[in-house]
Amino acid sequence: MPIIDSILMELDQEAATTRRVLERVPEASLTWKPHAKSMSLGQLALHVASTPGQVAEIVTSDSYDVPEFTQPAAKTSAELLSTLDSGIASAKRILGKMDDAFLQRSWSLQRGNQVLFSAPRVGVIRTILL
Repeated sequence: MPIIDSILMELDQEAATTRRVLERVPEASLTWKPHAKSMSLGQLALHVASTPGQVAEIVTSDSYDVPEFTQPAAKTSAELLSTLDSGIASAKRILGKMDDAFLQRSWSLQRGNQVLFSAPRVGVIRTILL
């Protein structure tokens, strides 16, 4: 069985669990922050919802340079679920095209010229996406 098949099965299981968690995020609390310096619940939840699609997208290249970024906040619970659904669909489409040789090639996360870490692409997917 190709490596990607087991990853896609795990992705389906994780997507169902993530959906159940996001369904329970109270819309009235999306602006709540656990600490003054923390992101809001809406930002944190949108980060979780958008991760599958974003991770699948960035592992298509051999490295990713971390940009300056401010996490947007979800405005509604429906936005969280639609973001998750579109991200999962995108991840399946992108990952489904990856063969074993591509998954075993090294991938690096960097900031400018500094390599923060490198690992086989399959390990990055399993660690960050799943």
